[in-house]
Amino acid sequence: MEAEEILAQRLKAYRDTMGYTQENMAYLLGLSTKGYRQIETCKVSTTLRTLSKISEVTEMSLVAL
Repeated sequence: MEAEEILAQRLKAYRDTMGYTQENMAYLLGLSTKGYRQIETCKVSTTLRTLSKISEVTEMSLVAL
């Protein structure tokens, strides 16, 4: 499994656990809903800046992501 797929699974699991929609997560991360959806569905790779923001929002280390 590739890193993008692992990240996507962890993001979706976190989002489901918190009861957030993709729109909520996009807002928290400062992304468009479309941009967030593309990360969660492995359509695009993410930048280190976005990974850092994901780490901050989810309170997971970059290593854990």
